[in-house]
Amino acid sequence: MRNLDKDKGLTLIEVMLTISISVLIGGVSFALAKTGLDAWKVQGEKNEALDMSRALLERVCRELRQATAIYTAEAHSIDFVIPDHNGDFQSENIRFSWSGVSGEPVYRYENSTPAETWAENVQALNFTYKTALRNITAEQYYSYDVDTVMDSFSGYDPVLYP
Repeated sequence: MRNLDKDKGLTLIEVMLTISISVLIGGVSFALAKTGLDAWKVQGEKNEALDMSRALLERVCRELRQATAIYTAEAHSIDFVIPDHNGDFQSENIRFSWSGVSGEPVYRYENSTPAETWAENVQALNFTYKTALRNITAEQYYSYDVDTVMDSFSGYDPVLYP
């Protein structure tokens, strides 16, 4: 029969097994927490990009609704005229433009004033136009009247983590 008074401590194997299991549980817990935080961060960045895209679309559409003439309609830019809004009794020439290079900003030009940055870090932007008779392609540089309608817009295609 064993003497129970002498067996009060733990063996080295029991201590190592306990530490190993604790480290394993801690590692799994950390990995789960990190994955959750990373997903939260990515979703926040996507939401921010989506909000900026919506804001840009609303601004462009708001001004296009006021357009009295559209001069050029290209894949990455559009030039048009809106009625006077600054009190100088002159129509305003507006241009929205993107270079086509991923990560570059979208600029808004008004008359001869310096460009304003309206959206930063744009990954994709494409204006698509339709008229009553035909599609307008990016290669055409003609003047269009107000019957030209912006059919669709896509901007800020955030490719945060491929």
